[in-house]
Amino acid sequence: YQKACSSCHDAGTDSAPKMDDIMTWVKLMAAGNETLYSSTINGKGAMPPKGGQKNLSEDDIKEPVDYIISRVISAL
Repeated sequence: YQKACSSCHDAGTDSAPKMDDIMTWVKLMAAGNETLYSSTINGKGAMPPKGGQKNLSEDDIKEPVDYIISRVISAL
């Protein structure tokens, strides 16, 4: 998360959902983990594929998604 995601998701850069915006993440999570993985791997809106970290594998990209999901769940 720190390497590829925090620079945008901590600050909400380019309309990225902020890490602490729990209700937005709950809505995004309603689409399912596979949809979140796909958006992260392929890019969505201003977010480039793999958060601009082309050298990361798909599994590497799934880890920060799972981290965000776990943070949201623990905040509920």
